[in-house]
This record gives sequence, C-alpha cells and structure tokens, in this order.
Amino acid sequence: MNYAKHLGYASTVWFALLVGDTLYELFQINSSESVHTLLGLKLTVLMTKHSLTTHFMLNWRVAIIYILFVSIWFIGYFFYNLKKSKK
Repeated sequence: MNYAKHLGYASTVWFALLVGDTLYELFQINSSESVHTLLGLKLTVLMTKHSLTTHFMLNWRVAIIYILFVSIWFIGYFFYNLKKSKK
C-alpha cells in the first residue's frame, strides 16, 4: 500500500475542490461583502468607485475539512484494498 501516493491524490483533489468552490463563490459576489465558502475559506470583497479589493483568509474550518477529506479518502482506499485482496 502506497499511502504517500494517495495522500498526494487526496490533497490534489481537495485543492481542486477548494479552488473550484472559491471561484464559484467569488463570481457570485455583486457588492462589498464577506462570504464563507463551503470548504471554509473566507472571502472579503470591498468595492469602491475606484478599486476592487479582495482578501482570502483561511480559518480553522479549512484544516478540519482537509483532515476529514483525507481521512475519508484513506478509509475508502483501505476498504478498496481489503476487498481487492479477498478476491
């Protein structure tokens, strides 16, 4: 079992989901506001007449969701290998 390889796969999939979720929420903002994405990233947008400022902030939810995602990935990988070795 190659756990390092699957940690890389899980991290890549989670990062792709984080970027997709962030882009989706970013393009939904129409005025100055603060938004929390599904995966825990906080977006703060300040729109003025002359500028558009966007802040991306990580919080504790991002780390917890990442740990849960990787844990679920490894549980699925474990059961897949268990089922595969029984055949």
